[in-house]
Amino acid sequence: MKPLFLGLLLSFISLNSYAQVSDSIQLGTAHRALFIKGDQTFKYSEYKKVFSNPDALKYAKRARSKTTMGSIFGFTGGVLMGVGIVRALQPDETITTYLGDGRTYTMTYKNNYGGWQLISLGAGITIAGIIINSGTKKNLRKAIDIENGSDSKDQAYYKVGFTGNGAYLSYNF
Repeated sequence: MKPLFLGLLLSFISLNSYAQVSDSIQLGTAHRALFIKGDQTFKYSEYKKVFSNPDALKYAKRARSKTTMGSIFGFTGGVLMGVGIVRALQPDETITTYLGDGRTYTMTYKNNYGGWQLISLGAGITIAGIIINSGTKKNLRKAIDIENGSDSKDQAYYKVGFTGNGAYLSYNF
């Protein structure tokens, strides 16, 4: 048993010592180390250094622009929701006016007018930003696959099928 264990241990050590660093690109987890090429890490803004294939560069640019637009929409929606919450939580203001002959006139001003509308508008804009930003990872993975050589062209195709009530035509890209 000891010689078998020793032989396996030596073979693993020898395999690890001869391992080479790959030049393939991997997707990192953090924004500061989004692309990993060999033993180097690259930021999101350094995508032109990482990709040399024009098709991969196109997908990387598309992913970056989607991230930017999604961030703009998300920030705008968040600001609108914040302003709406502040306006919606303000109490009404009551002003009493003395008319001079012992009579008073009381008026109530609604300070929270439009708060809930701003909250709903901000939520809608934030959801639109999330939807825009959702395609980012797909485009990054496609760019990495093209650069690594596993995907050379777009795989767009038509599909025709039948359901219980009729037929359908689907274009997938």
